[in-house]
Amino acid sequence: MPTLHTKSVIPPLLAIALISYSCARSNQAAVQQTIAGSSVQVESGDFQEALDSYKAASQKFPRDKSLAAGYAAAVEEIKRSADSALEKGNLGLAEKIHRVLLENFSDFKSFDLQLSFSEVSLRSQIKNGRMAICEKQARQALPTGDFQKALDAYKTALKEYPGDPAFTAKFLKIIEEIKAVGENSLAGKGFALAGKAYYALVNDFSDFKSFEKQLSFGRDILKAGLDKSRKSLSQKGMEQYRKGKLAEAISIWESLLVFDPDNADIKKSIETGKNQLKKLQKKNDRRLPDIDDLDFDPVSRPEVFGIQRRPGPARCPLSFSC
Repeated sequence: MPTLHTKSVIPPLLAIALISYSCARSNQAAVQQTIAGSSVQVESGDFQEALDSYKAASQKFPRDKSLAAGYAAAVEEIKRSADSALEKGNLGLAEKIHRVLLENFSDFKSFDLQLSFSEVSLRSQIKNGRMAICEKQARQALPTGDFQKALDAYKTALKEYPGDPAFTAKFLKIIEEIKAVGENSLAGKGFALAGKAYYALVNDFSDFKSFEKQLSFGRDILKAGLDKSRKSLSQKGMEQYRKGKLAEAISIWESLLVFDPDNADIKKSIETGKNQLKKLQKKNDRRLPDIDDLDFDPVSRPEVFGIQRRPGPARCPLSFSC
């Protein structure tokens, strides 16, 4: 027969077992809920939210193997999304996803050796993707004559990767190409395009300090090209102005302001030209119409020409006898 001591011990042990069982079931339910919810977040592209959910759950249930497996699987799925975006040429999206993984990589310590990628490989992919984005943006800007945009594409990246040989080499190539556009345009009397190219380079020349010696030209050459472009357009506009071709003169001067926006003399010339053009247009609007352009008989409506009828006997049309 059980002793009194045995009878008093069994109920507390049973209670503990029941509580433990209940907690285990509750924990498992919470883990499964995290795995299911994070899966939906990954599928919808809410990668940071999915990682945050797993991180919080892992801190609460650090020994749960199914949770750790789900966490690792979610990270791999996010990496596949980045690779897919890269294959499709969506460089911006690929970089964004890679950066999410990199920023959270320290949270993957418990399973990082099981992943198909490392922190080092992530950094390399981000850098290569950034370089590809810069090259794409610069190449799109050059044909449109937006030289400043082409330079800005690489300037931003070089702040993140200062002195990087690969970035510097590609940036140097873009700079030299812009210089070639300026030189060739100047030789072909395309002064507006030449001015834009030289202006962008002169404006950003201080940013070339770390690799200035690798350039095939100096600031003086750029300033000389810019001055020649400015003077040539100014003179060309004046020539059209003296010929009375006001619209052409204004158009030429406005192309100069694109790369010399603070030129007060040119602004004054444009203002003068526009005022004279308005006066000329008003004068032309008051000009009497040509008879050949009229759709009525001028004899029957002399008031159009400011002629008043004089009272008197009616006159017969020339083709009749009165």
